[in-house]
Amino acid sequence: MSGFVITAFFVIMATGQLVKRGAQGVLATMGKRSAFKRYGTGLASLVLFCLVVARACYIATVLVDTELRTPTVPLIAVSTSSS
Repeated sequence: MSGFVITAFFVIMATGQLVKRGAQGVLATMGKRSAFKRYGTGLASLVLFCLVVARACYIATVLVDTELRTPTVPLIAVSTSSS
């Protein structure tokens, strides 16, 4: 399941990059002092940054969860009865 989610994050990131490039093309036609241009560029960058952070956190969570779930030292049953 985690593989599908990670793949979805990569697809969303690629789509976001395409949208950002398209938006930059549209915003490039505006004047240098346009407030919409500044806020549009800032908002697009913020959204992509949040997607990158979410993807990194999810990947880190999956790696840590996978590593902690499998014990590196085999568990040995200890008998409490005295012989």
